[in-house]
Order: sequence, then C-alpha cells, then structure tokens
Amino acid sequence: MLLAFAAHTAQANPIGAAVVSGQASFATSGKTLTVTNTPNAIINWQNFSIGANEITRFAQQSASSAVLNRVIANNPSNILGSLQSNGRVFLVNPSGIVFGANATVNVAGMVASTLNISNADFLAGRYRFTNPSPTGGGAGVGVSNAGSITAETGGQIYLIAPNVENTGIINAPNGEILLTAGHSVELVNSNDPNLRVNITAPAGDATNVGQLVASSGSLGLFGAVVKNSGTVNANSATMQGGKIVFKASQRVEISGTVSANSTALPSASTTLPPLQGEGGGGDGVQSVGNGGTIQILGNQVGIMDGATVTANGTQNGGTILIGGDYQGKNPNVQNAQITYVAPTATLSADGGNLTPSPLAGEGWGEEAGNGGKLIIWADNTTRAYGNLSARGGANGGNGGLIETSGHYLDVAGIKIDASAMNGLTGSWLLDPINVTIAATADAGGAYSGGIWTPSLTGSTITNTTIQAALNAGTSVTITTTGGLAEAGNITVSAPITQTGTSATTLILQADNNIYLNSAISATGVGGSLNLDLITRLGATTLGTTTVDLNGGTMTSAYIAGVNTGVINLAAGTTFTLNGAGDFGTLSMTGGTLSNAGALNVGSLNIVGAGVRGT
Repeated sequence: MLLAFAAHTAQANPIGAAVVSGQASFATSGKTLTVTNTPNAIINWQNFSIGANEITRFAQQSASSAVLNRVIANNPSNILGSLQSNGRVFLVNPSGIVFGANATVNVAGMVASTLNISNADFLAGRYRFTNPSPTGGGAGVGVSNAGSITAETGGQIYLIAPNVENTGIINAPNGEILLTAGHSVELVNSNDPNLRVNITAPAGDATNVGQLVASSGSLGLFGAVVKNSGTVNANSATMQGGKIVFKASQRVEISGTVSANSTALPSASTTLPPLQGEGGGGDGVQSVGNGGTIQILGNQVGIMDGATVTANGTQNGGTILIGGDYQGKNPNVQNAQITYVAPTATLSADGGNLTPSPLAGEGWGEEAGNGGKLIIWADNTTRAYGNLSARGGANGGNGGLIETSGHYLDVAGIKIDASAMNGLTGSWLLDPINVTIAATADAGGAYSGGIWTPSLTGSTITNTTIQAALNAGTSVTITTTGGLAEAGNITVSAPITQTGTSATTLILQADNNIYLNSAISATGVGGSLNLDLITRLGATTLGTTTVDLNGGTMTSAYIAGVNTGVINLAAGTTFTLNGAGDFGTLSMTGGTLSNAGALNVGSLNIVGAGVRGT
C-alpha cells in the first residue's frame, strides 16, 4: 500500500531547490549533491529523491542544527541511495516518502512526514504536523522504510504520516524512535511516554515488521491500529533499560519481540534497593541494571502466539503494562476494553537476571534483584493464557507483582512465577467480578480477527492454575468487584492444595460473599499456606470442606450460616476471626484461635491449643 507510488518517480538527487529561510549552497560532484546550510534553513524542492547510486549530503553547523526540506510539487520521494548529515534532516512530502531496501540514512536526526509543519513551528522548535489538505485528502499516503536509517547517539528518528510502516532497520542508540500514524500529530517535550505524542486525529496503521533499535533509549508506535511482528529493542548494556510504548485508539497486536532489558553490571558499591511501589524494584527506580518500561495500550490489545515481551534487569525487574496499569486506576494510562495474551506468549519482568560473570563477584551478589511489575488489564474482558514471570534474583531480592484482571477473566492454563529463592515471595492478583474456582474453566467467549467476544457470565479460574502459582512460590490474591448484574462473589468449588516448600499466601477478597465449598490445604515440607478470607458486604460460608494450612495463618471477618465444614488448626497455626462464626467441626491440635465474636461449633476438639476471645 505504501510502496504503490515508488515506480512513478525518476531516481535522481533532489532538484528544483528554493531557499525560503536561512542560507544554503548547493554543489554537485558526480553523483553526490552537497548542501551546506545555516541552522534552521528551509528549502522548498520540486523533487526530493535519491537514486540507488547517489548521495545527498547536508553539511550543517552541528548535530543540533536542522534543515527543513519541503516538496511542493506532486512528486513522491524515493530514497534509494544514501542520505547523510552531521545535523538533523526534516523531509516533508504530502505525496509520500519511501526509503527503499538499499537506502542508507546516516544523520544526527531524521523526521520524515507526509503531514505539513509550518515554517513558524519549525523555526520555533515546535513539532506540530497537520494534514496539508483542508479536505482531509491523502489519507492513504504514508511513509515506509525498507532500508537502514541510523541516527547518532542521542538522536531522534520520527516517521509521521496517516500510515507508517517499517520493514527495514531503524537505529537510534540512546535516542528516540517514533512511528506515528495520524492526520494531526504534535510531539510534546515530555518525559512521560503517555504525553509525548498527541494525536488529535488517529489514522491508519503504524506497523513494524523489521527492526527498531534504540539501545537505552525510547521507542513508540502510535495510531488507530498498531502492529508489531518484528523486533523492538530498547535494551541497555550500560544503564537502565529504555522505554517502549505501543498506543492505539483501536487495536494493538504484538506477535514479535519487544524488549527493554538491562544487562548492565551495577558497580561494586551498589546495594540492593528495597521493593518499590506495587511489588517491583523496577517501577520508578532510576538505576543501572534495572529493567525498563513497556506499555502496550489500546481499546483492544492482543499479545499473540510466539510474542516475547521482556523488561528484565540485572538488578531489578522493570514494568510491563498490557492494557492498563495496576487495577486500572492510573488516569495517565489508557485502559483497554479487551485484552488477550496467547498461550505461547512470554512476558517477563525478572530481577537479578544476570549470567554469572567474574566481574559480578567484585562486591556484588550475582543474580540479585527484585522482580518487577507485570500488569494485564481490561475494563471488560481479559483472556490471559501465556507465560508470565516477575521473579526475584536467585541470590537475593523479592518476587514482584503480576496482575491479570478484567471484569470477565479467563486464565486457564496460564503459567505464573513471581517467586524468590532468597527473598519474599511475590504476588499474583486477579480482579474480576464474580469468580468460581473450579476443576474446569469455562470457555467464556471467542477470539477472532483480533477481537474477543465474551459470554459475560463471570469468570472461572481452575484450581490447578492457582496451585501451580502457589507451588512455584507465588502468593495469589483474588478480588472481586460487584457490578454489571453480578454481586462480586467468590466460590471455591474445587480443592486447592499447596504442595510446594515455600511459605505463600492465598487471599480471597470478595465484594460480597465467599462460598468455601471445597478444601484448602498445604502439605509440602515447610510450605505453610496463609489464608485470608475478606468480605466487604457479605460473609464467608463454609460448606462440607476442610481447611488445613500446615502451620499457616487463617484470617476471616465473619463466618455465617449453618456450616458443616472442618477447620483444622495444627501446631503453629493461628486462626483470627474478626467476628462471629459458625462451624461444623473446629479441631485444634496446637494452634491458636483468636476471635472477636460469638462462636457456634457443632464439634470442638482441643489438644494443646489456645483460645483467645475479646
């Protein structure tokens, strides 16, 4: 689509120049055109193309100097040869811009746009681009790159048009790369990636099939539809991982590789920082060795089969936001309506992600660092089936935070790991409306053509999915929020048994009631389970079930109804009841019961235990 006009233009160096601001001189030697310009010069051209064996070079005062080249005739630009400059080059052509497969661009910075920038805005350093046609024409005209575009260290490369596509290589070390699809675009001087690009009229596709590399820098793809099946890399070998943002008004699809890792070795004097924010050292910490930040946002977000999204750090894991931030509460981060993570997709924000090296032993514990923050969110429906991790380092550091939330949630077969071998376990938060924990998950809807259609019947989570997370050393939190004709209940209909050797916590926090109709237990050597039952409006009802936590603690606000369940308080177990309680059998063999209300117990067995009432 973007290449359709390529054959219509003769392959030659730019011709028909008219200087409208500043000064510029032109010299031709063989197939090389050299333009020497003053800072912020503006040149109108009849044609700006470069043939396959030709060179166009802009000689400028410094890397901060810029030249605006505007094509005023109806001739698209075909860059098939070499474009060079020691400064920044702007190329504006409403008829379209193509960088061919053999094109090479080496500049301090590059802006290629089919949208217009006024002379006044350019001279003022304001990056505001608008459609040159007052009637909205040229909607299908775009910018595409199949060649190699390279900026110097710290430079910027911006491709701006109603449609933008990269199938080649774009490289801006410690700089910034933006592919922005829209009819009206303004780039704002902001460190917040959500505020960096202001698109008031999102248009077609921003697509990457090739390689976008901004080591230690920032990358962004913006448009109505954003797709990546290539490589987007903001890794760093010397500092913190970079920042990557995919943001669409409609749909984002990721099927390639997205990475903002840090492989930097912290100095010998570096000490491991504490956890930051919601379960991750990488969130908000600016430090050598921390993973970076990745945001993949849109109305519909799909992380497809085979996709890899990583923000790992040699120190702390970074932050990955898919469809929103923590519990969807960050007003500066766009929330998705529908989010999908495919079964073979891999997402990780691991800390201490360091291959042992002799250098690491010089005062620094190898593989030490906190896990980061990994959020999968949708206001409506989340289907998360992939491999998610926010692990602490093998030799130190705490596990991070993983959240998979949506009003309608399906996590069948998901693999979760927020463990820490030598630190506090991390946590996995699930936050739908109604939840049933069962042996078999329901289908709950269908995914087709990038769109998930939910059945809107609540969420079912398999007991084996929860067990797998607990056994891996990850604490699990399931919360509900009433709404959309559902009360916000949690029903346990299949047994949950922890068999791992790490102490973990299971928190069931319901907006309404908790129905405990199946056993919750821990049997692993040293692997106690802490159980918190929290109800905001209702109560916890025990069915014919058993709770045995292997020395863990159990806390509940109110246990109501005619209960036939069994609670076994083994040695070292503490049960705190912050209200009244009805039990079928309460067996205490060395545990402690602390209650603040009346107890109604069908059968009470006490052996070497303690009871405290208030």
